[in-house]
Amino acid sequence: MASFLPIIISPLLKEATELKIEELGREKEAFKNRYLGKLDAEHDALTRITTLLEQMKNEDPELEDDDDLEILERLVEQAKKDPSVSAVQLQKYEKQLRDKPDLELRRLDVSSCHAELLKEAMNAAATPAFVTAKLENDTSDDEFELVEGPLEAAFDEFEKRTFTEKNVDEGVLGEYLNGLFDSEAGREALESLREGVDYIFTAETCDRITEEVVEWCIKDLLEIGLHDEETKKTLQGYLQSPSALRELKSALQVRTIRHWNWRNPGEGLPVTARQDAEGKYRIIVEEDLMDMLFLHIIAVQWSTKIKGSLQNLISDTRIWPRGKGFTEDEMLKRDYYLFAPKPPKIASTQSTIRTMCHIPPPPPPMPIVDAYPPPPPVCAMPPPPPPPGHWKKSKKAKRQKHSYSINGLEEERYRRFTNNFFLARLPGSGDDTPELTAVHETRAALLKYLATELKLRNAFDGEARAFTSSFSSLASSLSHKTILTVLKFIGVSDMWLNIFTRFLKAPLNIGPVVRGTADQVLTRACGIPIAHGLERLFSEVILFFLDVAVHKGTGGYLYRLGHEGCFIGNKDQSDVAKAALTNFATAMGLDLELDSEAIGFMKFDSSDLNPKLTIDTSQVEQYAYRVKKQLAACTSVLEWVRLWNHSIGTYASHFFGPLANVFGKEHLDRVTEQYNRMYEIIFERRNLLAHWRQLLAPHLPQSMRAPDFNLEPLIYLPTAYGGLGVKNPFIALNIARNIPENPETEIQDYLDAEKHYYANIKAGFESQSRESREKKLQDCFENDKERIAKVFGQRDTSEFMSFEEFVANREFCTYPSVVPGGWHWHARSNPFTPPPSTLALYNSLLCEPTDVIESTMKICDAVKNCAGKNGMRYWCNISGEDKWMLVMYGEEVIDKFGGLEMWRGDCVPKEALMLVRGEENMFEDEDSCSDITEV
Repeated sequence: MASFLPIIISPLLKEATELKIEELGREKEAFKNRYLGKLDAEHDALTRITTLLEQMKNEDPELEDDDDLEILERLVEQAKKDPSVSAVQLQKYEKQLRDKPDLELRRLDVSSCHAELLKEAMNAAATPAFVTAKLENDTSDDEFELVEGPLEAAFDEFEKRTFTEKNVDEGVLGEYLNGLFDSEAGREALESLREGVDYIFTAETCDRITEEVVEWCIKDLLEIGLHDEETKKTLQGYLQSPSALRELKSALQVRTIRHWNWRNPGEGLPVTARQDAEGKYRIIVEEDLMDMLFLHIIAVQWSTKIKGSLQNLISDTRIWPRGKGFTEDEMLKRDYYLFAPKPPKIASTQSTIRTMCHIPPPPPPMPIVDAYPPPPPVCAMPPPPPPPGHWKKSKKAKRQKHSYSINGLEEERYRRFTNNFFLARLPGSGDDTPELTAVHETRAALLKYLATELKLRNAFDGEARAFTSSFSSLASSLSHKTILTVLKFIGVSDMWLNIFTRFLKAPLNIGPVVRGTADQVLTRACGIPIAHGLERLFSEVILFFLDVAVHKGTGGYLYRLGHEGCFIGNKDQSDVAKAALTNFATAMGLDLELDSEAIGFMKFDSSDLNPKLTIDTSQVEQYAYRVKKQLAACTSVLEWVRLWNHSIGTYASHFFGPLANVFGKEHLDRVTEQYNRMYEIIFERRNLLAHWRQLLAPHLPQSMRAPDFNLEPLIYLPTAYGGLGVKNPFIALNIARNIPENPETEIQDYLDAEKHYYANIKAGFESQSRESREKKLQDCFENDKERIAKVFGQRDTSEFMSFEEFVANREFCTYPSVVPGGWHWHARSNPFTPPPSTLALYNSLLCEPTDVIESTMKICDAVKNCAGKNGMRYWCNISGEDKWMLVMYGEEVIDKFGGLEMWRGDCVPKEALMLVRGEENMFEDEDSCSDITEV
């Protein structure tokens, strides 16, 4: 549900905004007086035209920018000397000239409308309730009761968890953690991790705090949205004042980490309760502003560095293997069956390096045909410095035994997992500021990955198992012993452990606010504040070991967002994953819940061996009722627009999943049905346009109130062009019309191609002579008979592998892409086609198809004329949804306003408008487009 930052407009900005709005009104009135009715007294058409032209040139030169004005001026000069110019022609010239002030006046009217809406939003606190334009026959609160626990029960639960120390056996926990790294390679990697953590976090003070980092941390705190309104306003005030931000940064730098403590430990931190947008109570610990910012900066710095260190740890294939991998013997066995015999050796002065038996020596380098000398060798350059958070390699580390690893689907899984889901709540290191992917983007990606894995497991294994997991009240139930033991295990120093202990053992005052009594200060004995920067850090570090445990036991991935996880695999993998989760929960002292969580509006339908992601319609309806209630409570039109766009207008890929190939047309149709249902709940028997007419009626200039005046362009066109930018989810759904009818078809095509490929390559193997196969066997295994016997056992090496053995490794390596010319097989008469690729299938299922939206030349020219100013862009840089809006309404707007700009954007207070709408960089002028024409 939407949670927005409060609208904070400084007194100076508000004053400047009001002055600009006043000037807009004066300009509009003066423009009317200059042109409306002034020339009607003149009886001579030529005189009226001449006077109008002179007035435009002298008083409104911006109207002279149009090319046709110069042409009209020359035509008037001719009419003065040429009696053959008829009165009809002069009337045509006059109408053409009079249309220009009319077009400008319409743009000023739209600008005035925006100004009125902006004034309403700035004064929303004092605006009467009727401006919310509540829906007719609105449902009362009794018709839809939000599910929310009693406040007293929430406090009782908080007290029970927070002030009761949880008994966790540190010895058992230590054994569990060590058991995850019980191999020699694991112990070496763990030692390297500890050395790296100790190396990175030796400083007694924070890294140099920059204004960019402070600003990022303030924005991150505001995004969390659990602070009181006064704190939010204070934080936003710092964002709007560069000088105040600099002073705040300087104040934070004065503090030292070693001696940090709560500013007023004797008084305790106030504890209060606050409802979130979904009606759930959150118990909040109110930290002092300086403590809150200081701790958040520490948390962010730790998060970026520890995330890098743990990523380095799992990059070691000995610790985090990509699937099952291959030994050299297994790879050579595969070479023997799948590749052609080694060609005869050709004498060469070049040294040869043997890799696989089928690979010939590389060709000689191409001759240099350019006249310029070659660039200096790369090795002449000094090596780059190690990235932040890079842990040093242990000197004890031994050379890893060589094993083959082919880049295939499993390697791609690993890459996508680490990029999108690994410790996703922790920010990573950016250029100047941390980088953190929004939760809704990660959840959207998760839905399409889960859908893809389900289909692949069903296709490759014939069955699939899927389940979700979560840990009940993770933040408030985490034992302090668990946190400190895990931190110590990864090498955190005693100094830092003492600092983190002071944070954990915070003094909490539950008297005045919670109980309405005198101060009652108690020490926190368990848990950490939800959504706190250090909560994210501690939780993710602890849950990292769950990721390791699940992957170590199953070879699969626990796709996790915080404490909520999803796992997909076969039956054996599923059982092992559940056991790993249970063991983890026991060791860490957590309460595990299985199959308890939906992902957005999607849930697993596990009624049979072919589970699917289906839409939970009950959640959709509950969400629609909540949105309806929030929309009815909006205090301004622009707040309504902001909430609508965030909650309904923009397609909710984090609720329904992205519009990717893997979901298919059936899912698209069901999502469309659910959006229609939400519209029915919110608007009942009315539609969005009818509601907007009611909503805008008090703010429209007289010229725009006529029944035949089409408000749709004003409502739907992007703000850069003068529209309100109201989003329509059905546009995104329509743009996805190229989504495949049934994704199962593509999967079946792959399976058919794989069978055909197997038959061909088997025939190629069997077409070889016995001598050729024996020679290839000797070449691959260097005539090592013991090794051959060990690899093949008692099987006849002249018989090709079974189909089941052939496809067993389809996800870990690729099939040969080229058949050497020396291999004569039955398919020789057929044209060669690329081998089947699970990686290509995987990427195709994940792909989100786009629709090429074409427009008329009239609209394209108008877009080009506007591009590069006030946030208007070239056609190639406009989103698909905005393109469709321009296609739908562009020609009407051009005819009515003389171009795609419906307003005088320079007359509208844009800084305040951006703040009110919550859209940064809305009117950026920088835009470029390549010369490539979109086809």
